[in-house]
Amino acid sequence: MQIRSDDRYGDSSYLNFSTLADCISYDSYGWMRFNPYKAITKGNKKRTDAMDIWTIVDEHFTEWINFYDTYKAVARRSGDDDTELTNSMYNSIDSIIQVINEMPYAEDISFHQYMTRCLSQSTLSDDTLKLKGKLDFYNEEDNKIIDLKCTGSIDIFLKDLVKFNLSWLSIHHRYLRQLAWYSHLVEINYGTYPRAELLAVSHAWEPIRIDIPEAERRQAFEVLKWDIELLRATIASGNTIYTFRPAIKETIDDTIETTDDDFLDNDFTI
Repeated sequence: MQIRSDDRYGDSSYLNFSTLADCISYDSYGWMRFNPYKAITKGNKKRTDAMDIWTIVDEHFTEWINFYDTYKAVARRSGDDDTELTNSMYNSIDSIIQVINEMPYAEDISFHQYMTRCLSQSTLSDDTLKLKGKLDFYNEEDNKIIDLKCTGSIDIFLKDLVKFNLSWLSIHHRYLRQLAWYSHLVEINYGTYPRAELLAVSHAWEPIRIDIPEAERRQAFEVLKWDIELLRATIASGNTIYTFRPAIKETIDDTIETTDDDFLDNDFTI
């Protein structure tokens, strides 16, 4: 058996973050959920309107698939035409796009203007650990990666990501782990560790920028390396038909303190 391939990344011997995250995740207490069977099968995950909304927004900004040229609003989706969206879906996507386009980013520049200076959908690899990743945005001049996310609620999003009254970040949160993965790949390919930012937009059209400090990302990647070794060893053994939650030897994020007391940029919260 081998870990399933992903057409977006090519070589099936290279692991991407999405596959790892399907198999290994952590709850808010740092307990692992491990289902190695998901590494060898794509499964039949049912898509929701919310998932479709974010996929389309992501494609519009990172893959330059123009939303307005591609999709049309209808009263009811027929199911036979992928370009059909309900009126409410169409309006939600339009509103999110407008919010991102108009959001101030740096001095007199909007995010839409800033992202034109970035590389988008760049695929990077680590040939030693055999990892790959596709970055939403990377600004080589600023040495900065930006990961664009859409969330149902900013409040719930922050509650999951930030612990202890906005003073600690959870290194087990999927989004932070993903940025740790991308940061490692940038360091391997460009020779320098990047700055990293989550840019989240809620379905209520509220944007927020969150700087993710280097210390937390490096701690998260140490956990990721342990996860990668566990997943590959389990697949190699052929024992994949179970789900379990082993205790971690030490709760790493209980010892972490942020390196920036003001990592939430409230100036960009609407």
